[in-house]
Amino acid sequence: MAETRNDMQPMDSPIAGASPVMLGILGILMAALKLTWKNKKFMLSITVLVLPPFTLLSLGNKFLVFILMSDVASKEALLLFDGNDQSKTEHALAGIQKDFRILVGLELCFLIALWMVVLVAMMTTVYSSAMAYVGKDCTHKGMLSRIKMTLKRPAITWFYVSFFTAAYIVFIMVLIWLVLPEGGAFIALVALMSFLALVVYLYLAAVWTLGLIIAIIEDDCYGLVALSKAGELIRGRKVQGFVLMLFLTVIALALYVWTDYLTPVASSAFNLLAVIQFCLVKLFAFVVYTVFYYECKKTHGEKLEMHGTSPVGSNL
Repeated sequence: MAETRNDMQPMDSPIAGASPVMLGILGILMAALKLTWKNKKFMLSITVLVLPPFTLLSLGNKFLVFILMSDVASKEALLLFDGNDQSKTEHALAGIQKDFRILVGLELCFLIALWMVVLVAMMTTVYSSAMAYVGKDCTHKGMLSRIKMTLKRPAITWFYVSFFTAAYIVFIMVLIWLVLPEGGAFIALVALMSFLALVVYLYLAAVWTLGLIIAIIEDDCYGLVALSKAGELIRGRKVQGFVLMLFLTVIALALYVWTDYLTPVASSAFNLLAVIQFCLVKLFAFVVYTVFYYECKKTHGEKLEMHGTSPVGSNL
């Protein structure tokens, strides 16, 4: 593949002895937009590479789930009308069990395929953004080589993130179920606990996303080690990490609602637009947290570097 050059200077190249400029929340978002624009050739390549499989998998999954659930609903209806017919009841129950087994198998296949697509998209976005950030050249060949060599690191880290996310959701559901009172305080308490759980989750998501960035950029740092380092790195910028995650989540939800409002009838068009917009927001989120990663490193006086490159700034 032809080489693509990022003709840009490092985004952080302080004068010797001078303190680096610390960006605020707006500054990080603007830097991410600037980085996306200056790295537009790679970002366009990544978008073209990721959008078709991501869209097909997402919409295909929705379609097949709809077909299977419709079949289950029709068989449940037969059970209601033919409840006294033993043979028909057994046949319908066997059909429902088969549909659920197929559904679980399909969902597992879709999740694995979608997981691989998003993983590659995340790696290419973060790696190209990091190279652009430190003002280094990036080629398609180098990108592919990097992904092959380091795929294990973010994959293992993402496994831990997925496990912790599922564990957190189960924990919150069990906690709410255990402490729920009876009577009129039910709704108010559920709303309060859900709000607090969401706030905590957004902060944890910021730490976990930072851990994924670390697993991609830094050598020999992945899994629990990367997540632990992310927790240390975000110190002093916890509020920024939380607000950035909140902002990106609100943007994704706003785009979803906006698309639903524009296409209330054309459900297929709505689904397509919603999936595309969600994918683009996720890609931009990776760029934002790549910038945030380097900002956290500046806070701790660490070198701003990328694998295979020399540091561009150091306060040590």
